[in-house]
Amino acid sequence: MPRRSLGWYAGCLKRAVMFMRRFPPPLLRLLRGWEPRALAALLLLAIGAWVSVKIAGEVLEGDTFSFDRLLLELLRSGTDPGALRGPGWLADVVRDATALGSVLVLTIAAGTAVIFLWLQRQRSTAIFLATSVVTGMLASAALKEFFDRPRPTIVPHLATVASSSFPSGHAMMSAVVYLTLGSLLMSVVAERRLKLFILAAAIGVTVLVGVSRVLLGVHYPSDVLAGWAFGLSWAEACWLGNAWRRRRAGLATAAAPARQPVGGAIDPAGRPS
Repeated sequence: MPRRSLGWYAGCLKRAVMFMRRFPPPLLRLLRGWEPRALAALLLLAIGAWVSVKIAGEVLEGDTFSFDRLLLELLRSGTDPGALRGPGWLADVVRDATALGSVLVLTIAAGTAVIFLWLQRQRSTAIFLATSVVTGMLASAALKEFFDRPRPTIVPHLATVASSSFPSGHAMMSAVVYLTLGSLLMSVVAERRLKLFILAAAIGVTVLVGVSRVLLGVHYPSDVLAGWAFGLSWAEACWLGNAWRRRRAGLATAAAPARQPVGGAIDPAGRPS
């Protein structure tokens, strides 16, 4: 990948920041009165975007290779690079774990949730979830095409792969799908411990999928770290977009004048005014 690609990528981020600086009043109006969850989402979006850009720059300059190589070799048997350190059944468990981030499993999980929400007449939420997942998949494919990083050849692969390496699509889409589903579930439960359990489960599955890709030798650790960062920022950006849309719709409904009943208003006694 030519180094000028890093300049192009950084230039896009710089233009986005300049765009946001040009419109501080609308941005402040957008944030005014929002709950802490929205402010936390904005912070996570900024952190995820910064981390993803930072890792992308390091990858393009080749600065992550020593770290990637060390970790990949450390996870393999000292006598047989084609085997993982640990018991013989570990490789099968890792393959099962990585399936949780496959396109098929993520599509089934997200699709089932979308259909359920639609049948519950929560159609705006269903559209939000579907949009988050579909656009996330498109973004993942576009990023892979843009960076076009070859798969690691440091250790033998324990799974079959075909696409480019950076960022990890499994890690990115697991973050998008499971964190988004987790945020939706957290919004319908009241107990704090249940919210923490849902959050921990969503993060746990996302981490498990990413780690499995490194254990299988099909991704550099930097691919997975970037995938998590991209996925986190994408999930939070979609959440913020949906929250902004719902807030605008709520403000518009509150500002709309009440409809006058046909034949004039009715006073509390039931007589036409």
